[in-house]
Amino acid sequence: MVMIVGALFLGGYYPGSQVTWLHTCGTEICDEQNQPVKLYGPNFVGGDGKGLGLADIQRIKALGFNTIRVMMPWGRLQPFGQGLNGTDVRYFTGIDDFPLYHGLDEVMNWTIRERMYLILTVWWSAKEPPPAWAFPNITDNNQRNSALILDGDASKARTGLMNLWKFIANRYRNIPNLVLELLNEPFVMPTAPNYSVAGSAYKTFNEDIISSIESVETRSHLKLVEPLIRGDLSEEIVDGAMDIDKTNVVWAFHYYAPITDWDPNGSYWHESFTWHGQYYPAGWNNGTIYVTWRITRVCDMIRAWKKPLMVTEFAKDTTQTYWKEWYQLVLSILSDYVPSGLILHQYASDPQYEAGWNINNPTTQEKLMAIRFW
Repeated sequence: MVMIVGALFLGGYYPGSQVTWLHTCGTEICDEQNQPVKLYGPNFVGGDGKGLGLADIQRIKALGFNTIRVMMPWGRLQPFGQGLNGTDVRYFTGIDDFPLYHGLDEVMNWTIRERMYLILTVWWSAKEPPPAWAFPNITDNNQRNSALILDGDASKARTGLMNLWKFIANRYRNIPNLVLELLNEPFVMPTAPNYSVAGSAYKTFNEDIISSIESVETRSHLKLVEPLIRGDLSEEIVDGAMDIDKTNVVWAFHYYAPITDWDPNGSYWHESFTWHGQYYPAGWNNGTIYVTWRITRVCDMIRAWKKPLMVTEFAKDTTQTYWKEWYQLVLSILSDYVPSGLILHQYASDPQYEAGWNINNPTTQEKLMAIRFW
């Protein structure tokens, strides 16, 4: 195994590597020869407590994937403050054993060795809270999400996130297989005064973070941006959503709903919606139309911006009835938009951890492989 001196890959490509620097070319992701590239792989959160090892990377590759998405817990990454020195290097070097156990530098080495792409994204949750300094006067997690987007440039949290990405981009500035997804599932509360204001604020938020990354890059990494979600309706894109005036940007969204009780005859409870001028009242019907509406409205928005789109979390529990029909419906809708990638939720080292979602589980794997969507 070729090790990376000082835990940093500084020489361009790993010898024999087939991964290249990626960039956007119209509505596609392309390699250095301007050939389209599709990013397919699983999401890794680390909840099974077994970390992520070289054998896991090799297993993911053997399943036919070329990408892994790693969710980085913000509270563990940047516990010391919003400045550049607020980042805890133990997450990268492996001294802190959660959730990777070997450190991000080592995982980066393995993906380069195995010729795979690595998507990194920042997240937090109730179980993995944000850094204590980020929202000193806000304890509610939903309000924290809104504050991050709406509090403006003076926000400690926003400054911290800009510096965190600057730290990461500088550390891995010469890594060709790295993709940066700025924030996992951003959303604003329904008490936001005006969603068009939220859309504008979110545009500035992303452009500020990308500018901080660009300030240290030697070559431009691909940046993934998720649409801003309304907190009152799960996965409902905010009115007034705006494009990002930056190059090398890909829009990436998640799709889980409907999770349960859906069947191809339309038996699924949904809130009311209007599509193509027709009003559909809330109720246990029109489930297939509802699924189609939810996907096409976000894909149409992204396509109007003339940028690539992909799905970076996608799942339905395969122990449920009609799981296959649901996958086939969603994938058939997505195929019309020629997405640039699909990331399944999820991979865990323990095959029995959340078995219905885990592509390392033999039963789940057998069912998903039969569909052959990558």
